[in-house]
Amino acid sequence: MQEQFARAEVVSPELLDACVDLRVACERAGHPLGQRRHDVDRWIAATAVHLGVPLVFRDVPGLRFETALED
Repeated sequence: MQEQFARAEVVSPELLDACVDLRVACERAGHPLGQRRHDVDRWIAATAVHLGVPLVFRDVPGLRFETALED
C-alpha cells in the first residue's frame, strides 16, 4: 500500500493552475484567500473549483456557494 501512495499524483498541473488562478482572482477581489496566511484554505477551495463541487466558503471567485445540504 505504501508503494501506491508513493506513486499517487496529489497535485495535477490543472489543479496547480486552478490554485494560482484562484489566488490571483482573490487578490484582485480583495478576498482573504488571496493572502499567504490562507494558503491551506485556498488549496481546499481551488480543489473544489477544479472538481466543480460546492464548498462552504463565502464569496470565493469561481466557487459555488451552498448554504444547506439538499435532501
